Amino acid sequence: MAYRQTFIWMLLVLAVRVQAGSQEAGAPGQRGSAHEHGVSELNVAVIGDVIEVSLMSPSINLVGFERAASSKAEIEAVASLKKTLESADSLINFGAAKCRNISATVDVGSLLDRDEAGDVHSHSQSHDHGERHEEKHYDVSAIYQFQCAAAAKIAFLKVDLFDAFAGIQEVNVLWLTEIRQGRKVTSAKDRKVVFE
Repeated sequence: MAYRQTFIWMLLVLAVRVQAGSQEAGAPGQRGSAHEHGVSELNVAVIGDVIEVSLMSPSINLVGFERAASSKAEIEAVASLKKTLESADSLINFGAAKCRNISATVDVGSLLDRDEAGDVHSHSQSHDHGERHEEKHYDVSAIYQFQCAAAAKIAFLKVDLFDAFAGIQEVNVLWLTEIRQGRKVTSAKDRKVVFE
């Protein structure tokens, strides 16, 4: 039952995102949900005493490159990224609601080049400059669940991703509670999202 309720709330978050994006289509200076360097997306759904959060970001914002890791240092950077993203309590703050992260699923798979056995390896590629290459976007995602002592009393969240990742300049936050919904573009100087 709880998973069904979570699924319904996440669908509502998606509906809010689509509606907000369609209202802003073509508006100069407005941000959409397209892959944009420096911009990350955060969806938040408050469901009873649980908060579901999903994060999506171009990899360049988080590790400084946008391709499969090709050196030992890059592979180590991806492993460090995954560890940092799994520490959600240091990235998202719910203030006095006393929330703790109970689940974190982080996907950095697009950054790791794996062989058929699943082993990560590095390689170098040479390309003929006459070839035409398709641009590929490398995104990282994370899904979190927070258990809160007083989720119904949550007044705000603070986005602390800026402290961990210098490549993030903005985080587009879409949020939904049982009685309200909204959106806000946050930055390192304005990182608080008030649920009102």
